[in-house]
Amino acid sequence: MFESVSTDVLDSNSTRKIITFSLAAPIVVILLAGYVPSVSDFYEHHHWLQHLLDLVAALLTLVLAFVEVRHSGEANRYRKEANEYREKANELRKQKVRLEAKRLKLQVRVNFLQEEIERKLTKVRLYARVHKESTDIKLYVSNLSNFDLWLNQVLLIITQINAVTIQQPKEHTLGGARGLLKGESAKDYLLLGTLMKENNNQSTGLDMTFEVRVSVTGVKDKMETIFSPKYRYSHGELTTLSYK
Repeated sequence: MFESVSTDVLDSNSTRKIITFSLAAPIVVILLAGYVPSVSDFYEHHHWLQHLLDLVAALLTLVLAFVEVRHSGEANRYRKEANEYREKANELRKQKVRLEAKRLKLQVRVNFLQEEIERKLTKVRLYARVHKESTDIKLYVSNLSNFDLWLNQVLLIITQINAVTIQQPKEHTLGGARGLLKGESAKDYLLLGTLMKENNNQSTGLDMTFEVRVSVTGVKDKMETIFSPKYRYSHGELTTLSYK
């Protein structure tokens, strides 16, 4: 396209130069006729030459005017095309800005999803629950995470004895310092025996409110703490009081 434009402009400029130089020829003859006597005499006695030069000058003037009009039309067309290309370039720049903004939004979304996936994959799912079995109560610590865990400590916290809240909760370590495989439940904890120690090693008249705190390390190597629900074991009956 640009080669065609350049060629058209060159052709138009060449044509204008040729016509301009051709138009200068009769003008030079007329000027010579006015200042050179021999040429003036010849020019005055040959009217056909006068008419011929006038006709040539008029024709060349018309052709030059036609070329100028054509050149002006071509220039307007090129300006129009240039404006169209500028508008198209501006639209492409706007589209680039829109696509860049969309790319950034998608990148933020991807980062968020990656973080969410990472969080779910590394989330510790550990549950400490107490169940009544016949005349005994047992603590189950279950690993439902997608990976193995390390149990740092399993701590029994007694907050009430005989329905009376004690100012300083009593703490007893039930276990810890062991691994817990994915899907494994540990239940070899002396829960009832530890409660009985606080009741003078007697099961009768046992009435205590307690919860269990488990400290564990997952794949992030950061210790996390999980609490069991709060329970009350009173006269052989286990009641769940609240969940954390």
